[in-house]
Amino acid sequence: MRLAHPIRVARLGALPPGFEDLAADASADAQRMLDVLREDWATGAERFDQPGAALFGAFAGDVLLGLAGLTRDPYLRGEEAGRVRRFYVRRASRRHGAGRMLLGAMVAMAQGTAWARLRVRAP
Repeated sequence: MRLAHPIRVARLGALPPGFEDLAADASADAQRMLDVLREDWATGAERFDQPGAALFGAFAGDVLLGLAGLTRDPYLRGEEAGRVRRFYVRRASRRHGAGRMLLGAMVAMAQGTAWARLRVRAP
């Protein structure tokens, strides 16, 4: 697939238009992370609105290519670190740089915190 528009990354305050299509792509790819994101958002369990947290979307024009979230890692004791969460790029949009740009946005944000590192646990 060739992208008709340049990729841009934006910080999100809500689940964006196109989320359901992206979540369906993730489900078809046997990935549940966006189902979990939908559930967490609906219940308020995680909205990426705590200090140092953010949800980012990658877009080509108005098309949502991928999502990734950043939070404080709740599992590390005695160390402050960020955790990359719910990272997914649409299958047809992979290998065009959207994932790299999403990760770059999270690294840039983490550099503004006291986090010495970012952790990722993802398929």
